[in-house]
Amino acid sequence: MKLLFIQSDPFTWTGKMSISAVLKKAGHDCDLLIEPAEKNLIESIKKINPDIIGISATTGAHLWALEKAKEIKEQLKLPVIFGGAHATFFPEVINDKNVDIICRGEGEYPTLELLDCMAQKKDITKIKNLWVKEGGKIHKNEIMPLIQDLDSLPFPDREIYYKYDFLRSQKSKDFIFMRGCPYNCSFCYNHSFRKLHGEKEKYVRYKSVNRAIEEILYVKNKWGMKNMMTFDEAMFINKEWLFSFLEQYKKQVNLPFICEARANLLDEETVRRLKEADCTCVRIGVETGSNSLRNDVLNKNLTNEQIENAARLLKKEKILLETYNMIGLPRETLEDAFETLRFNKKIRADYAWCALFQPYPGTDLANLAIREGFLDKDFMENFEPSFLTSTPMKLEHKKEIINLQKFFAMAVRFPIIIPFLKLLIKAPNNKFYDLIFRAGYIYLTLKTTDIGFIGLYKLGRLTGNYFKRKKQKNN
Repeated sequence: MKLLFIQSDPFTWTGKMSISAVLKKAGHDCDLLIEPAEKNLIESIKKINPDIIGISATTGAHLWALEKAKEIKEQLKLPVIFGGAHATFFPEVINDKNVDIICRGEGEYPTLELLDCMAQKKDITKIKNLWVKEGGKIHKNEIMPLIQDLDSLPFPDREIYYKYDFLRSQKSKDFIFMRGCPYNCSFCYNHSFRKLHGEKEKYVRYKSVNRAIEEILYVKNKWGMKNMMTFDEAMFINKEWLFSFLEQYKKQVNLPFICEARANLLDEETVRRLKEADCTCVRIGVETGSNSLRNDVLNKNLTNEQIENAARLLKKEKILLETYNMIGLPRETLEDAFETLRFNKKIRADYAWCALFQPYPGTDLANLAIREGFLDKDFMENFEPSFLTSTPMKLEHKKEIINLQKFFAMAVRFPIIIPFLKLLIKAPNNKFYDLIFRAGYIYLTLKTTDIGFIGLYKLGRLTGNYFKRKKQKNN
């Protein structure tokens, strides 16, 4: 049997690669298409001739997913399975006439069992993690236990992505070495996912250090890479694992790398070991410059003082600092948003990434926003797929917040423009400010990563094509 993933964005996703690897190991086939990289998606699907279409989507991207499912059902009559965060927390999406199956939670073994049953023409309605629409009835199955032994999984199948030159040729390759997060940030689905599985299961799980190193070396030797990126900020909780990994990474891989970390987990010894292993950049979540917003609203359990200390340690070791920020939060004033900007300037962030807050339905923060009148209950019906374009939040200074986001990163890097911002952001939202944001994104991304101008251009062009198509569709 052959599963074909389709997606709207030009990025690699470990979940799809892991599912593909498990399927191929069992004798099935799997492939993937990135819509903006294809001249005609339907024709490309026909050439691959799959037995089933898989679409993994977050909330927001689910609108694109439903649109594509409709086209596929009308033109190709293929079964469609939805996975990812939206299907996991909004399984009611199966009520859409173009969705046949949804997968809630981890997808490797439910998808494998599904294809096995399809190949053998067996009943598919009793597979754990799946909701299956059949004979006018929706069969809702319980959640299977989390995969505890991550080493038992084959290496993620990068072949499905690396058939695209713009991904294969990137100097940086990204990796995930763990699953789960122990924190309860109100804007994130993690706490909901943990509740879905209950307290009895071990939620935070790691690959062994040896397995992680083997995977990096496999990718390095097969496709080449000049640096490594990992998005496992919670790996800093387990210092024994982390220090062993850094030691082996330096000995066996010996390439520059970028990682993510929570500020409170960065102490002097940890930062020193990062430097010794050739870490060039650390990304931390600041979110907001307001202690009360970060802790009372976002539930980050993280203070400005802890972030300042982490920044000081990174600067001492000459490791670049990249920060994640959001503006347009519930209860946030325009002055709070400016305080976030000033705080990033204070800690001397090399790249202060800033997004417009996008409330994900079902999270604690979205529920708070609805209760307090910042958000309409039906906001998901017109949900923006990008946190860089707009926000459904009902804000007193929405125009100014959207404009400030465009200038944010450049203002932190070049604070000489800060005194002019309060005047500049009073202008109507406009394309020129969008260009300023893109220019800043290009400059600062090139400064803090090794993606290269050509690689960045290719990704930017494909991402732009997707939003351009969406805009044309909406018009």
